[in-house]
Amino acid sequence: MLTDRPIRYSVAVATPRETESLAAPISTVRANSLVPRHVPESGASFRTSVVWSEPARHDWLASRLAAKRAATGLLKASAIDERDIDIVRDGRDSRWGTQVTARHVAGRTRTRQLSLPLSLSISLSHANGHAIAAAAHHPARIGVDLERDGRIASGHADYFLAPRERKLQHFVSLTALWALKESAWKALGCGDTTPFAELELLFDAGSCVRAVRLGAMVIPAVAELRRPWPGWVAAVVVLNGVTE
Repeated sequence: MLTDRPIRYSVAVATPRETESLAAPISTVRANSLVPRHVPESGASFRTSVVWSEPARHDWLASRLAAKRAATGLLKASAIDERDIDIVRDGRDSRWGTQVTARHVAGRTRTRQLSLPLSLSISLSHANGHAIAAAAHHPARIGVDLERDGRIASGHADYFLAPRERKLQHFVSLTALWALKESAWKALGCGDTTPFAELELLFDAGSCVRAVRLGAMVIPAVAELRRPWPGWVAAVVVLNGVTE
């Protein structure tokens, strides 16, 4: 059933300029931190300069910074400091990248760190050192995507758009439609076995996303498009009441 109840969420960004000051002193990261998929996980820390290229490291830093900001923005009332939020892998990797969760660092000693899981849905996207992240309270699920303007060519429309979505090309650019669908895909947690075109965005008369259809499921949704920087487009899709 569709509902008009507002879904509260938070969006934040990070830029290459911000990560330049963070990258220099960082030589190690914990194995459970948000890291590129090609980095082997182990119980020991490792040197980022050995296993990462500089672009990958800056993407990681920007993603983590944006995600911490998004989580902090959503938790304003709780007074949790950004420095006490950890963004970590949750063990699931999908077609669209690493799945992450947020933890509150509730206490530290010289040898240990006590972290408690936060009941948040976190999504992030990055490219060329730029990153955007979004957070929403469970049971809502959120997805976000960041793309360069004009990245999607007109010849790709039949690949990823459902018949009813193609009518929106006169009002929404192909790159924006791609970003919206990818955001919805992330929010649903779809895997490689589900064709991208099988997911459909349902729009109202004002060309606003009101729901997402996948097979027989119709999930209430809110969505927005943003232009965080010139030449970039970002999409956020929030689904209401999706369960695992």
